[in-house]
Order: sequence, then structure tokens, then C-alpha cells
Amino acid sequence: MTQLYRPPNGTAGDIFVERWCGNCARNGRCDIPLRTLAYGIDDPRYPQEWQLCDDGRPICTAFKARRERKPRARKPAKGQLTSWSS
Repeated sequence: MTQLYRPPNGTAGDIFVERWCGNCARNGRCDIPLRTLAYGIDDPRYPQEWQLCDDGRPICTAFKARRERKPRARKPAKGQLTSWSS
């Protein structure tokens, strides 16, 4: 049986959300953090995605890594100087 994770206090919750939600492609379109606040861990509506690994580390199984974007070179605006001249 999977052991669900519920942060023991606000600081642990903030750290978990920063680590997982702050780096997730679903950020802003995910209701998991809200459901962890709204429901007790014994409630069937509590998110099943927040789990404890066998070694005791908490994870989010819904995590999707963001794809790294390469910065695009921007064209200078019309009339914008592109280099310093003397």
C-alpha cells in the first residue's frame, strides 16, 4: 500500500511545494496543493499523488518537468543602438 504524504507543518509544506510545484510544468493548472489543504489525509478526496518513498522522501507522482527553453536572440527595436560608439 502506498503511504500518502501530508506535510507536518507549514514550513515543510512550503518547502515541498517550492521543490515540486515550483518546478512543475503543471504549475498554475493543478489543484493538488489546494486539495491537500481542503481534505484530511484519510479523506478519499485527499490527493493520491503526494506520496512517501520507501526511504521516507516525499514526492509528487503528478510532477512533470518543465522543458528548458533556449533564449531566442531578439532583434533590436527600430532606432535602438546595438553597440556603443565613440
